[in-house]
Amino acid sequence: MFLTKRWEFPRSDELVAFFAKLFLGLFASAVLAGSGYVLGWLVSLSFWAPTDKTVTASAICSTAVGAGTGAYAIWFASGVRLWRHLAGGALVVLAAVGGGLGGLWYGGNVHRTGGLPGIPELSGIMVGAVIAANVMALGMRALSWLRSVRSRPTATPSAR
Repeated sequence: MFLTKRWEFPRSDELVAFFAKLFLGLFASAVLAGSGYVLGWLVSLSFWAPTDKTVTASAICSTAVGAGTGAYAIWFASGVRLWRHLAGGALVVLAAVGGGLGGLWYGGNVHRTGGLPGIPELSGIMVGAVIAANVMALGMRALSWLRSVRSRPTATPSAR
């Protein structure tokens, strides 16, 4: 049988910690994604001619780095080797890049609103990067938790 241990509902302090990390992960990655976008815009204006491709590439990359860093900083597990932190952070940032590309497509093709041109694409990039980074970080944390639960010894009832 796949699961040999009895599943128990998490304690209330574990649930509070989970939802606090979820909120903080979304908040930190959104703030760092917005800050990364502004810094990426300044860097792209300083070093390259502002074409559509350079602005889009700098927006996706800088937003993804900010969102991935914010999500991984909240969800990471302490006591892990450095190479695992670096690999995990790189996976979260790559997921944020994929989410940013998906958000760019969604904002440009599906979600049409009035207003300034480029705003749906920017909001799509930021939302896609933040969601993808947090889903990847949460998934990595869940896998780590499952590995630790399986390696724990089972509690035996005390004989009276």
